[in-house]
Amino acid sequence: MLNQSQQAAACHGSGPCLVIAGPGSGKTTVLTERICYLVEELHIPEEQILVVTFTREAAREMQNRYLWKAKAKETKVTFGTFHRIFFQILKEAKGYQTDDIISGNKKHKLLETCRKELGIEASLQELSEEEEALLKDAFEAKKEKLHLLDFDDMIVKCRKLLSENQPVLEKWRDRFQYFLVDEMQDMSDGQYEILRMLAYPRNNLYMVGDDDQAIYGFRGANPSIMLGFPKDYPDARQIVLHVNYRCRKQILGCAMELISHNKHRFAKEIQSASGKDGRVEVKNFENPMTEAAYVVSWMKKRKEQYPEETIGVLFRNRMQALILAEQCKQKEVQYSFTDNGSSLLCHWITKDIRSYLRMAYDTVYREDFLLVANKPNRGISRYGLDHRYIDLAGLALEYRQDAATYGKLLELQQNLTLLGKMRPYAAINFIRKGMGYEGFVREYATKSGMDMDVYLRVMEELGDLSKDFPDGTSFVEFLLQDTESVAKTTKASICFHTYHGAKGLEFDRVVLLDVNDGITPSKRAEGETALEEERRMFYVALTRAKKELVICTIEQRGNELLYPSRFLQESNCYASSDASASSNMRSKTLDTASNSSSEAMLSRIGAPSASSL
Repeated sequence: MLNQSQQAAACHGSGPCLVIAGPGSGKTTVLTERICYLVEELHIPEEQILVVTFTREAAREMQNRYLWKAKAKETKVTFGTFHRIFFQILKEAKGYQTDDIISGNKKHKLLETCRKELGIEASLQELSEEEEALLKDAFEAKKEKLHLLDFDDMIVKCRKLLSENQPVLEKWRDRFQYFLVDEMQDMSDGQYEILRMLAYPRNNLYMVGDDDQAIYGFRGANPSIMLGFPKDYPDARQIVLHVNYRCRKQILGCAMELISHNKHRFAKEIQSASGKDGRVEVKNFENPMTEAAYVVSWMKKRKEQYPEETIGVLFRNRMQALILAEQCKQKEVQYSFTDNGSSLLCHWITKDIRSYLRMAYDTVYREDFLLVANKPNRGISRYGLDHRYIDLAGLALEYRQDAATYGKLLELQQNLTLLGKMRPYAAINFIRKGMGYEGFVREYATKSGMDMDVYLRVMEELGDLSKDFPDGTSFVEFLLQDTESVAKTTKASICFHTYHGAKGLEFDRVVLLDVNDGITPSKRAEGETALEEERRMFYVALTRAKKELVICTIEQRGNELLYPSRFLQESNCYASSDASASSNMRSKTLDTASNSSSEAMLSRIGAPSASSL
């Protein structure tokens, strides 16, 4: 049974329509009903309907929902992602095949081929501006010659094709006459431009999204597209799905208070369908260890009370969850890390830095030395390194005829001595900047066609994690734990997610970790645009909770003092909290079990316990 706004949205006729669908408003149901309405009531042929989503999983889910609703085994409605649709257009017009798509190593090999053909001696990392321009032109020409394209090319080439080839454009305009787009707020400029070309002149654009959940700016999404839709189509109908069927009143109230501080948004009133208030609590802890101990105790208690309910543990970045994951393992609390957050412990960068640290704080083991000996390149051979321990001074003497390698081995020995005297955070920064490791990673990223920003985030998150440990030895011990067991995904009803990874999900009860300034919002968020996206991200996190929301803040990470996020005041969470009325209140609700758990954890990793401070 649809509510009034859902009914109006599903039964829209022809012409442009913008459906503003807040969290928990039933947008998938509305989209499914919309397709049924077009086919059954307006008698639109299925083959003229295109439904665009941003992931293949979402496309499959939408298709399955429609087949179930239509009581059919197959359909001629097209469900797909933008890239799938654009590639299909290029395939039919230009004969592209799946094997023509290049990325990663294939892209790097082609760049290297072009560099050699141009006679450029410098490596890909050392190009001058002139050489870089020459190489880019040669690379594009080579792709054209070999009939290759990457994912960015799909948008560029598709837009060019449709702009220059009217018969092709008309062919696709005739094929698809009704367009339904999910998650409009995540569209890029290129995607929107192509969509508008295809829809003209009928303009049967049915756009569904939520400007308050636009959190993918780093992927090229442009939320201003959705905000500008009424200007692009002055005759567009605008419908707000105003009922939230997920969050209870207090939770939704906090979320709406928060997001009202954003200036660039559609004003909207969202109501909770629940007649119950729900529960919002703000808890303040001394450090991540005491926070993790409390959360484990709280989760165990809630699972005893409500065994069938789901719990979501959400965080701004994945490293925040590793200490909690370790405590869950120690207390045999089953959980799922479904967006692979704990894989950071298994990341090759983490293993490299761990090896450097263990050589500095402990012993130069053969396995550690071989892993990083040439990261960056030092010209060291693996030949003859058969012993479990490596004597760097003795090895250097073996290379005394090779001045360059000899000097680099002596420098490595000196640097390890310096590292051994540093705290973990300083040591990681020295490995990155002082020992040339970050330069090695940058070179690898260029060669492999990977995004360097991803690798930088891994190193930054590893550095942030190290602040929680008083010395290098305890940090290395933590990194050496059984990462496979931490990363193991189970079918548990307790799920760990980043804010980004939690989008589209919902849980009966939600815990938010480390809601502190510098984390949420991120210290890298500079300017109004970036801050508004951070605020939208926290809005997404708040609105994952159905019944209960526990927001955790910490006072200290390592030697760094932290303050509660400004978003807590903006969202009025303190007023809604049963436990806190101001940012200075310390949680006194840790029970004996969680206190003893905290002490045991602190002792195990060598950190000072609360009683010893």
